[in-house]
Amino acid sequence: MRTTIVWFYNDLRVSDNPALYEACRQGAVIPIFIYAPEELGDRAPGGARRWWLHHSLLSLDKTLQALGARLFLFRATNSLTAI
Repeated sequence: MRTTIVWFYNDLRVSDNPALYEACRQGAVIPIFIYAPEELGDRAPGGARRWWLHHSLLSLDKTLQALGARLFLFRATNSLTAI
């Protein structure tokens, strides 16, 4: 059985997600999200955006758990750190 990592970046939806659909067709899926605000420079998220992101990731994880998976969260630094 093949295992595929699905990186949620801008598209945090499960339904109608072509990458997630294809990964599921291939076998096991490891869904991840990498928080990397430093990469955005002047466009780094402010308080409202971080609030939205936090609640969106909670919702995504809840949906994935109902489907038998769990969202893995990382914060980008010089090396990836699990959060």
